[in-house]
Amino acid sequence: MLVFLSPANGQPDTLDDGTAAFKQAEQAVILLRNEGGLIPLQGLDTLRVAYLGIGSPLSDSFYPTLQKYMPIAKLDMPLVRSKDEAEAWLQGLEAQYNLLVVEVMDYTISGHLPASYGQGRLLEAIGGYQRAIVVIHGDGTIFQAVPALLPARRLIIAPNRLEYAPSVAAQIIFGGLGAKAKMAAPLRGTTFHQGDGLSSEGELRLRYTPPAYAGMNAQLLEDSIQAIVEEGIRAGAFPGAQVLVAKDGNVVYHRAFGYHTYDSLQAVSTTDIYDLASVSKVTSSLPALMRLHGQGKFELDAPLKQYFPQLGHSNKEGLTYRSMLAHNARLRPWIPYWKGTLRGNARYPWRKGWDNERINDYRFRWCTFKTDSSARFPIYVTDQLWLHRNYKKQIYKAIRKSPLNEEPGYVYSGLLFYLLPEIVEGLTGEEYERYLKETFYHPLGAYTLTYNPLR
Repeated sequence: MLVFLSPANGQPDTLDDGTAAFKQAEQAVILLRNEGGLIPLQGLDTLRVAYLGIGSPLSDSFYPTLQKYMPIAKLDMPLVRSKDEAEAWLQGLEAQYNLLVVEVMDYTISGHLPASYGQGRLLEAIGGYQRAIVVIHGDGTIFQAVPALLPARRLIIAPNRLEYAPSVAAQIIFGGLGAKAKMAAPLRGTTFHQGDGLSSEGELRLRYTPPAYAGMNAQLLEDSIQAIVEEGIRAGAFPGAQVLVAKDGNVVYHRAFGYHTYDSLQAVSTTDIYDLASVSKVTSSLPALMRLHGQGKFELDAPLKQYFPQLGHSNKEGLTYRSMLAHNARLRPWIPYWKGTLRGNARYPWRKGWDNERINDYRFRWCTFKTDSSARFPIYVTDQLWLHRNYKKQIYKAIRKSPLNEEPGYVYSGLLFYLLPEIVEGLTGEEYERYLKETFYHPLGAYTLTYNPLR
């Protein structure tokens, strides 16, 4: 659901709006070492990241904030009795992961100083591990207990008593925020001095901040959204909703309401995946065509048959891709394919005998749907509906046979987009969904954006 709220950024909050606390954390989280300039992380599609938390209690926002940027595996604390065992455990991770993010709770928090034996040996090994980012919540006292941790190649210090410090540290790692803080005093027992602290690039990705940080009134925002969504649920307009608000690169609100269906069995979650329907036109095949055009592999003014010869010798063979993408090629708006699968109905809406209201107790023609899967019906639609393996040919046949609109002019049509996956595969030599993920989605960190979620 998309909601526009015009008055939300009139007067920012003035009392306890989180802005001061967030800015205080920005000025306090210090990037002390960044070997290889790895922070902020880039090339997300090349990374396989794992997270390990050491100490207690762990923060409740560091790992969840990391997860907002990409999927990150959460590891259990290993049982190691020596530094050699710890090093072997770290090396064993490399079969699955190429980066380890370690969250360490400074032992001044819980009073466990020095560190327990097993944790101490693991921290010693992490201090020499090349593929780690170490984030310490505290004042650095941990280095007195485990000095071997000090050489960590990428090191962030986040004061443990600041509410937003864990989230800020996670955002620095991914470039939502840039590191800019400096040491206010020397770090005892180390070579870090007052004024030390590295800078890193920010605003590479979305930030996660309080609303007032982006100039919005948090209470007005919350009350307005809640009122609109709850009224929609009461009125039966929808059983549930998820609302995310971002302004000027800041995600300031993200909340789920209600249930997936009116039976109230499964609550909506902020991690749910949604069917984007026709938005998929501009998030899948269109960027693929734009890239192929830029590479000189796809021409907008080429006729349809040039990249899709199956529609040669038809009334559409000469239509240009430019005119079809502009919805100005006289193509029909759509074809209700499934109604043509009903027994007793005509196959196409332009044929005699077509009944647009026909239900027919959902009895289907042969080679269309079955209620159970098999080698001939392997394509899942619902738990009790499976599509024939060659039905895509019937879709192409219907498009081929469909008459053109009599009058020229703009008519929105989705017919071309049924053909584009095969066209893209022919031009790239790659499976369509894999091409989209590896070329666009994963490099952007859009790991939940997928063309076929049922797979």
